[in-house]
Amino acid sequence: MNHLQNAMECILFAHGDPVKGDDLAKVLQVDPSLIEKEMEELIVQYTDKGINIRKISGGYQFCTNKRYYEAATRLIQGEKRARLSTACLETLSIIAYRQPITRAEIEAIRGVRAESSLHTLLERGVICIRGRKNAPGKPMIYGTTDEFLIHFGLNQIEELPNYQSARKGKK
Repeated sequence: MNHLQNAMECILFAHGDPVKGDDLAKVLQVDPSLIEKEMEELIVQYTDKGINIRKISGGYQFCTNKRYYEAATRLIQGEKRARLSTACLETLSIIAYRQPITRAEIEAIRGVRAESSLHTLLERGVICIRGRKNAPGKPMIYGTTDEFLIHFGLNQIEELPNYQSARKGKK
């Protein structure tokens, strides 16, 4: 491991959230292509360790290796935030697959009011108000956030499973 890789590890560890390659390049005063090359080496080096480096939300982040996730969560279970309710998860999946979308459109799909779920999801930071729809009443439109990508370990929204295949898996 070289000096640049050591510095990159240090930054990822200290920052905690995903760090974009361009930001690493600026801080370390090197070409972004060198960051990409060195990061690919680090990703390989961490493949079989307890933690991995993953590309999430357009940046790089240390993450728990999925093989050891259960052991790690046993220690922090008391600190864990309450899980999202089924209603919140349904609302969130509708937003993720149909964004941008209004509350009325969500409620038409779910068949029930979504105000409480939207409030919870906004509070958790996994969705945001993206603006207003050019329609009568100018209703707010909702979409997912980078926090959503981080929470679900995605680099970009296009990495969500295909909607139709996800629905088939539910049946």
